[in-house]
Amino acid sequence: MPSTYEIIRTTPLETIYQIYHLDGVIYEAVRDLGSTRQYIENMRGYADMALLALVVKALQAANARFGDATLTKLLETHNDNWSDYGRRWQRLTQNSFAYIWDVYRKRAKAFRRI
Repeated sequence: MPSTYEIIRTTPLETIYQIYHLDGVIYEAVRDLGSTRQYIENMRGYADMALLALVVKALQAANARFGDATLTKLLETHNDNWSDYGRRWQRLTQNSFAYIWDVYRKRAKAFRRI
């Protein structure tokens, strides 16, 4: 099994650039939502990696192809035209946070019973 460093080192630059853009649009959505949703602001620092992983999995489930230049162009367009696409990212981000929060609450409740 390859080490974590080897996986990172062999990841194509296109994919890394896409993750960078994806993190940027998620950051913007969280920032926008954080001003109106206190629970998102409170979870922001704790759930960021889970949120990124969940969004990547959601995009993969929707057949997004990481490493493909088409996805790069799409992410750049969404980032550059935030006023046109921001609401969609906010909805995805809010739903993802709700899922993370629900899983956390269930596991915390189960842990308290131990």
